[in-house]
Amino acid sequence: MLRLDQILAVCGLTFTEAVRQKFFYIVLLMGAGMLLGAGYFQQFDFGVDELKFVIDFSFGTLFFLGSILVIAASTQLFYSEIENRTAHTLLAKPIRHFDFILGKFFGVQLLMLIFVILLCGLMTVLLFLRVRALPVVEVDGLVHYGEIWLYGLLQWARFGVLSAACLLVGSFARSYLYTMMVSFLFMLVGQLQYIARESHSEITWLPLRWLVQVFAGIFPNLQIFNVGDQLGHMNATGLTSLIAISMLLYAAVYAWVYLCLAWWNFKRREL
Repeated sequence: MLRLDQILAVCGLTFTEAVRQKFFYIVLLMGAGMLLGAGYFQQFDFGVDELKFVIDFSFGTLFFLGSILVIAASTQLFYSEIENRTAHTLLAKPIRHFDFILGKFFGVQLLMLIFVILLCGLMTVLLFLRVRALPVVEVDGLVHYGEIWLYGLLQWARFGVLSAACLLVGSFARSYLYTMMVSFLFMLVGQLQYIARESHSEITWLPLRWLVQVFAGIFPNLQIFNVGDQLGHMNATGLTSLIAISMLLYAAVYAWVYLCLAWWNFKRREL
């Protein structure tokens, strides 16, 4: 039985510590600067094609900087509790290991939610202003603003999978640097995992096919969240509600499994 008050207490402590970190503001300023810098291309007057470039560039910025931030924040905030002996104090109180892990996860996710909202909000404002400045008669429909926020929601779900994976690695790793490196490797494998799925049907040796299938099941296919080309601009195909919901459920299942494994390892760890 989950204890909501304990989870919220750890979540609040984690979020408070996260917003005090300078790294969060550095990444946030970098993201804002990159989005604002995309407005420089308005001087070339690419017209409607410029909007697609700005949208793709903005999506890439959110994807790239968000990935760095969630891995760094999850790793740092988890190990800071251990190094500062705060975890001993919290776990000495009636706070269970699973509540501690969930509190850490939700604290980081709250941080990432603010990051996504700020960047998507800035993206929306910049695109709205640029659309109004274009020398075209009909501006309605050039940018699908709702899809910009849908992309942000899907990336937030993806960040949740990465955060849970970081906590899983940190639950048994003894080094901050090791956890960081393995977490980035996990992200890279997840992004390239679709290659294993594509080659699975071409493998004739049965044991190797099983191995590839197990490998593809352990690591999530993070490539499915790269839907920037399908969202935002007038020529985008968009996503159906069913596909979007299935992607969110996909992320939720993997995050939950990783969190359960992190709890199983962490409760057996000697702090």
